[in-house]
Amino acid sequence: MQPAHLQLLLDLDGGRPVGGLLRHHPLHELGELARVDDLRMAYSRMTGHEHAIMLNASNAVEVDRLAGLWRQEQQTLRDGARRLAKEGDAGAAQHGAKLEAALAGYDELLAPVVKQLSGMLIDGTVAFAYASKADPQRQVLETTLGALLAESRARVDATRAEARAQDHQIANAGMVGGALIMALLAGVMWVTYRSVLGPIEAAKALAGRIAAHDLSAHLPVQGRDELAELLRSLEAMQDSLRTLVGQVRSSTDNIGTASAEIASGNQDLSARTEQTASNLQQTASSMEQLTGTVKQSADSARQA
Repeated sequence: MQPAHLQLLLDLDGGRPVGGLLRHHPLHELGELARVDDLRMAYSRMTGHEHAIMLNASNAVEVDRLAGLWRQEQQTLRDGARRLAKEGDAGAAQHGAKLEAALAGYDELLAPVVKQLSGMLIDGTVAFAYASKADPQRQVLETTLGALLAESRARVDATRAEARAQDHQIANAGMVGGALIMALLAGVMWVTYRSVLGPIEAAKALAGRIAAHDLSAHLPVQGRDELAELLRSLEAMQDSLRTLVGQVRSSTDNIGTASAEIASGNQDLSARTEQTASNLQQTASSMEQLTGTVKQSADSARQA
């Protein structure tokens, strides 16, 4: 069997566990609802003891015991009514005053009956007849407690609806905030992507031009990160290659000039060699002629 407070909260929340209700309502409304339920339960126990007293009219000991419980529940109701009148809002204070007044009228009518039953002066039938005179007070008590319960439920329902509306607003705000964060993250990721991909593409283009024997590219480099250092290294390599190619070209030009000069010297040497050979032939021919002349002169001298 469910405790009275828990069962009441379950009824108010459509049969869902009380934890769900606590998550959606402030403790003030729940506490007020529990206090109203305490008053209703105290009233139910008080009237139950009242009937039990009359049913046990022939047992003085049981009547006295039940009368003590009956007065205890009356005091519980009285204290609750006074608390409402003192601490509640205008409506609750008015209900508290009505409860206290009706309870005073009820006690004024029933206390003598209970006293006579305790003294075995009347029987249960007479007691029931006298107790019926307090029906208007009971009606006021029941009506007032019912109104208190309805108002407490209405406040709890209103608070729950407001909490749900706030939850909905918070959820919408969370969705909007999440979308904005996602958009911001997408922008940051795009900027980061471009900041990484841009230098890589520039390095790729520079390497391609160098591979195609084009050393004239100029690559402006900004920043001090690793990619910027890579681009600076590529540009330094291009400058070194440009200098090396210039030196090789200059050396090639010098070698060409020296080769031309050597070829020209070789031609001049060949011409001189040919001239010298011709001169030697002429000298040899002259020597032969001279030898012939000398020989002829010698022969002529012998003959003479």
